Parts: sequence; C-alpha cells; structure tokens
Amino acid sequence: MAFQIESNIQESTREEGEKIVKPKTNRKLQIQDTLAEPMRDPI
Repeated sequence: MAFQIESNIQESTREEGEKIVKPKTNRKLQIQDTLAEPMRDPI
C-alpha cells in the first residue's frame, strides 16, 4: 500500500510540474514570434 501511495504522489507532482512548465515555454515561443515578426517583413 505504501508504494502505491508514493507512486500516486509522484504522478500528481509530475502533473503539477507540467502545468507550471508548459505556460512558460508557450510564453517563450510567443516572445520569439513577436521578435521575429519585424525581420520577416522587410518592407
């Protein structure tokens, strides 16, 4: 039983970590897009 509880805790913390990490990577990609916008448009 103890092992099962431990694995459940690991899964929940991993999910929380993914929730925290994903928005940050999305923000970085959005910043890169806005920086690249002017370069794409030479006019």
